[in-house]
Amino acid sequence: AEYTDRGVSSFDDDGFSLIGGIGSDENASNIPYVAWCWKAGGAAVSNSDGSITAQVSANQTAGFSIATYSGGSGTVGHGLGKKPSLIIEKKRGTTSDWLVTTDVIDGSMDYLRLNTTAAAASAVISAPTSTVFTPNIGASTVVAYCWAEIEGYSKIGSYAGNGNVDGTFVYCGFKPAWLLVKRTDLGSSSYNWWIVDSSRSPVNGSTLSLYANLINAEISIDGWDFLSNGFKARNSAPNRNSSSGTYIFMAFAESPFQTANAK
Repeated sequence: AEYTDRGVSSFDDDGFSLIGGIGSDENASNIPYVAWCWKAGGAAVSNSDGSITAQVSANQTAGFSIATYSGGSGTVGHGLGKKPSLIIEKKRGTTSDWLVTTDVIDGSMDYLRLNTTAAAASAVISAPTSTVFTPNIGASTVVAYCWAEIEGYSKIGSYAGNGNVDGTFVYCGFKPAWLLVKRTDLGSSSYNWWIVDSSRSPVNGSTLSLYANLINAEISIDGWDFLSNGFKARNSAPNRNSSSGTYIFMAFAESPFQTANAK
């Protein structure tokens, strides 16, 4: 369940601040850390687009919003102005899984658990719309992180592996800076969530990887190439590039075309 952590003292206009000597999870002495930050819309405002009133902070330009709400039966407004492709929900007051709900695997609503290796399962809920989504986590006090694709900045989808060290090329329309990958198909319940980024591994072919579902230290492995318009696996391992595997991914751009083209 959520708790108060004193290590982070504030979120700032240009980053975040830490308190020295406090917070071993994010500020222990002489320990390397990585942080991935998404900018929402500032202070949350009340949103009554759904049948459940939520407090929502939304950044429509970046396709990202944070919603907090209580309840489970009904719909919740997300504030994005377009349909989200992926939603992560977490109960705040109790031990629970991090549910990842999406329709990018096969067009229907499915869910995975960000904190486990479980394969995808069908979510018996309605698909999100440009204004609301249906909670997939049951009655509770919940936080939800919602992402909608933005051309030239973010890509959320799935790909099929090819079982070759020259892996399947996945088109994003930009060079990724950050990538999340998880095998989703039946029988893939032992495969972790990969997180790789160009800040820790600026050179292709030797990628430092972390697992979202584990507390393990990062590993160095020939895993991924970030290309000018997408990415590909450089390993035939079943957790990222099996010829019988289906994978979900979430990627964000190194230099977003949205800014470059002033769209």
